[in-house]
Amino acid sequence: MRNIICSAAFCLASTVVFSQFVISEIMFNPPESGTDFLEYIEIQNAGNVPLNALDYSILDAVVFTFPDTMVMPGGFLVVAVDSARLDSITGAKAFKWRSGGLRNTDEVITLLDSGGQFVDSVHYFSSWASETNGNGASLALCRSNADNSQSVYWRASTAETGAVVNGKALKGTPGTLNRVECAEYTIYAQSSWFDPDDIEIFAGERVEWINSSGTHNVNGGTNTFPANPASFYSGAPSALAWSFIHKFDVPGEYDYQCDIHAGAGMLGKIKVRMRDLNYPLIDIASLRSTDQNGVPDSLDRRFTIEGVAYGVNLRPAGLQFTVIDGQGDGIGVFNSAGNLGYDVLEGDMLRIKGVVNQFNGLTQILPDSILRVSTGNSLIAPEGVIRLDEFSESRLVRLESVELVDPQTWTNSPLGFTVKITNGTEVFDMRIDNDVDIHGTPAPDGKFNVTGIGSQFDVTSPYFDEYQIIPRYLKDIVRISANQDAVLESATLFPNPVSDYLFIESEQPFDYLEIYDVSGNCVYQSGFISTLRPELPKGLYLLRLSGETTQVFKLVVQ
Repeated sequence: MRNIICSAAFCLASTVVFSQFVISEIMFNPPESGTDFLEYIEIQNAGNVPLNALDYSILDAVVFTFPDTMVMPGGFLVVAVDSARLDSITGAKAFKWRSGGLRNTDEVITLLDSGGQFVDSVHYFSSWASETNGNGASLALCRSNADNSQSVYWRASTAETGAVVNGKALKGTPGTLNRVECAEYTIYAQSSWFDPDDIEIFAGERVEWINSSGTHNVNGGTNTFPANPASFYSGAPSALAWSFIHKFDVPGEYDYQCDIHAGAGMLGKIKVRMRDLNYPLIDIASLRSTDQNGVPDSLDRRFTIEGVAYGVNLRPAGLQFTVIDGQGDGIGVFNSAGNLGYDVLEGDMLRIKGVVNQFNGLTQILPDSILRVSTGNSLIAPEGVIRLDEFSESRLVRLESVELVDPQTWTNSPLGFTVKITNGTEVFDMRIDNDVDIHGTPAPDGKFNVTGIGSQFDVTSPYFDEYQIIPRYLKDIVRISANQDAVLESATLFPNPVSDYLFIESEQPFDYLEIYDVSGNCVYQSGFISTLRPELPKGLYLLRLSGETTQVFKLVVQ
């Protein structure tokens, strides 16, 4: 069970027994007309030990008793009104409940253990997220160890199932991890400071504070800061691993503090702005869509985008760099003269307002303004690719086991230069800009792996040729050692074949992990982790571990 301490605005949830089923997703009003056949309830094992659901039961809204079913840590149970229909549309395997249904306004769902003792309960309301009330989305718990009795931890799912019902996309993740964030922004309370301590957001967005160490609280009350447009207060300082979420609806500047460390400078500021209708916010993937000639659909229109800066400024007299969002989609940022007050630093989260442009096939945004939202953001792992094309443009990608076609073309020309590289099958263009620390170094000998930003320099329409990779710095080029074969067995995968959790033991460090299907498509990628649950269809895959060396294993999922 969870130890929960709540006040009117603040809730603490810390796990004291690491074995608990929690209600984690609810589809209470699918976008169907008439009878709802796609209602379901998802339950997750949020602990770190296996649990048997035998004779656990759901009461109140629906009636169901579970059969003998073992659920591994992080695993799921799904109960549906029509399990066959849910399976046919989403692929989710579910039990069929005996009776009852989920009301569209509000409902109580209660889970009891085999002895009839309380385990978990959620009283949801349709007002928690309008997208869930007949508009296609399920209601998803943003984090399995959050207090699911609190509405702030429930969000509308944004994960599309691929199905369209009554003209609306069905969104949800029954039987798999929920892919929703608790808030648009996260601030950590640690030691005697907030990290970050100064951010700018849009009205209607949420901020989550998480206590990572020490005894802290969040006090933005108007009694303490009279100029604040509205109050927010987490409660008394606590040393527990607490989380506090507040949604900012009123524009303005908000100051706040930790009450017991304010004298030591533990202060913060939230600037809340209205969205600029002249620059509507758009995700980068949508902005980069093109017509049949490779010309952006959004050409010459103004937008606001958000993403993290990658690489260095390739135009010291102005700006030339790339921003990439959390989905891996990127776009070039270009300003011919002047930096608009922004010095490029990799890892900065930026909000950019500007007009969409295209230069030699490369989609760019010409900024009118650049706002640094936060610094030191984590970078995504590069995507292993076997070709450079429209997909790789402005994404962080990696080519493996390549070599120079002609080392004599590594000229270190003062204006930068382009060389041909090959993996033995394909030939690629690699651009070395004179503003990166690779310029001026000797040509890499032998085979190497290269990470970089996908680019394009196609001077004729249609713009679907002349793609490039531009490494950001010297460490993006990793030579493959001649004796690499001697270390190929330094990592071990087990069990293999795998049906649940896969464990990886290694005597050397790796940076990235990727899984490819037999067609060469990357179906999973992350930074290196030693334990994962490959939720993939049964079959044969290749698992690649990458770092200073690269190892590839056959993986069988059963």
